[in-house]
Amino acid sequence: MSFAARFLWRYLATAALLGGLAAAMVGVALSGTGPVPQGPPEGYSVASGRVSLEWNKGTRKVPITLEVSVDDPTFSKPVVQKKVGGGSHLMAEILPGRTYYWRLVQGTDAGPTASFNVPSNYVDF
Repeated sequence: MSFAARFLWRYLATAALLGGLAAAMVGVALSGTGPVPQGPPEGYSVASGRVSLEWNKGTRKVPITLEVSVDDPTFSKPVVQKKVGGGSHLMAEILPGRTYYWRLVQGTDAGPTASFNVPSNYVDF
């Protein structure tokens, strides 16, 4: 392959990569970013007390729905499903020996799923 052909090939490959990246950046700029769980982090274990779920609200101006499910990462029967306006929700009633999954939904877009485990020897004071 000649130098000119290699140069053209690299130029076209780089242009295609940058074009895809630019399209993704334009999509985020136009639609904004959605909410992202911040705490408790993946695998969080509660020792006692309540659990505060916290998130970054993102930049989209669409209502956020919090979904919490017990032992069910598919959210087929959420124990919490409510519109939230702030950046946190206090889980006051948690069950020992269970895994809680939670996510934030904006419109039809579900954000990443986070989880935390409650030890089986957990006692609510």
